[in-house]
Amino acid sequence: MVHAQVGCSIHDLLRHQLNIHEQLLETHVQTVFLNGKAVDDLHQSIIEDGCTLSLSGALPGLVGAAFRKSGFYAGLREAVSFHGMGKGQGLRPGSLTVKLFNLTGPTIGPFFLRYGIEIAGSELEAVFQACAEPLFEGLRRVEINGRASTPAALGALDLKNRTVRLFVEPSID
Repeated sequence: MVHAQVGCSIHDLLRHQLNIHEQLLETHVQTVFLNGKAVDDLHQSIIEDGCTLSLSGALPGLVGAAFRKSGFYAGLREAVSFHGMGKGQGLRPGSLTVKLFNLTGPTIGPFFLRYGIEIAGSELEAVFQACAEPLFEGLRRVEINGRASTPAALGALDLKNRTVRLFVEPSID
């Protein structure tokens, strides 16, 4: 989950709040869903409080071609396309669930981690246990629930049954 200013376009959220470079958005984010509906225009689709935003790289085959934003075959999925375009109700604090699929995790994920995410502690513990040392080596700064932590101390934290607010800054940008 990401806490952000909602009432803006998907493009404004990704580009101006999360500071994702325009070229990364163009090259790595090929398929976008807002509340389960395919999105063609990131500038016209408005993020609202409580929504779910799913981002993916290019998906294979005809299905991938049909769901690619503004793709040639977009007409094949008209019934499942997002049509809630508009101006929104102005910027205001809110939150959204973000799902990253395919190649967007390694390329776009770090922008979300720098911005800060909210995650179930048990899920975060599972990541720490699965990745252990290689994951921690590349971290410059980690903050959990507003408190600085060292990468070495992360694996020893008891996060079960807690919601965790996590900020991560990698050593190398």
